[in-house]
Amino acid sequence: MRVLVHSIDFAPLIGGEETFLLNLGGVAEREAVIDLTIATRTPAGTFDDGAQPFRIVRRPGVRALWRLVGEADVVH
Repeated sequence: MRVLVHSIDFAPLIGGEETFLLNLGGVAEREAVIDLTIATRTPAGTFDDGAQPFRIVRRPGVRALWRLVGEADVVH
């Protein structure tokens, strides 16, 4: 199942939402049936997106975000 989560804030920012999404990524890694993508407006800074077990799309434009929505089975 392909899951898209759109979040304004994400790592490297620190807070409850950011921590929840990183934990959700860990669940997605353990559950092989979940393909998680997080779309966010937060720039990466020094955060290593490639080290995560899920896809992170930073600062997508309207077309890119619309494409991600079309690819997903579930959007949150």
